[in-house]
Amino acid sequence: MSKMAENAGVRFTSILLPHIYGVNSLLFNQMRRGTVIFPGKGNNLFAHLHVVDAARALIKAAENGKPGVSVIADNKSCSWNDFFAITQHYYPRLRVIRVPKWAALSGTGALDVLYRFTPYWNRFSVGAVRSWTSNLPVEPNTLKDALGIEPMYPTIEQGIPAALDDCISYYWLHSLEDND
Repeated sequence: MSKMAENAGVRFTSILLPHIYGVNSLLFNQMRRGTVIFPGKGNNLFAHLHVVDAARALIKAAENGKPGVSVIADNKSCSWNDFFAITQHYYPRLRVIRVPKWAALSGTGALDVLYRFTPYWNRFSVGAVRSWTSNLPVEPNTLKDALGIEPMYPTIEQGIPAALDDCISYYWLHSLEDND
């Protein structure tokens, strides 16, 4: 596409995004219900980015018009186990059910076949399982290097609590009932 744009005299900018998490993401929708079903062992490194930083990056890329392809993420790739451990620290009621990769691929393969006969798309596809179980880390400081901006949420340690604040309903527990 870069070559086609160059030949046409058009500026082409592509921003490759990692796992974007936030209030309305599929993953946080599952978290709100209290259970996440996750394929694989979760030891693979994965790049993440809070939705606010993703939006800021896309706006900055559109404003800059810097041609080329940039891969961006927050400043620290981590494993899914780390992602869920931090989430459970702030939301202890969350249950993470890990499904062996082979079982997830079998189940989603069957769903892929069934969804071919419907007008809907399969959110839990074989491709999704392969993606979630792949090692997809990104170098740190990509937002600054590619776009000249600092992330508001440099790592999941800052981003997950912010996302949970926006999407998980908490209720007040009287101090006499709080056992922690």
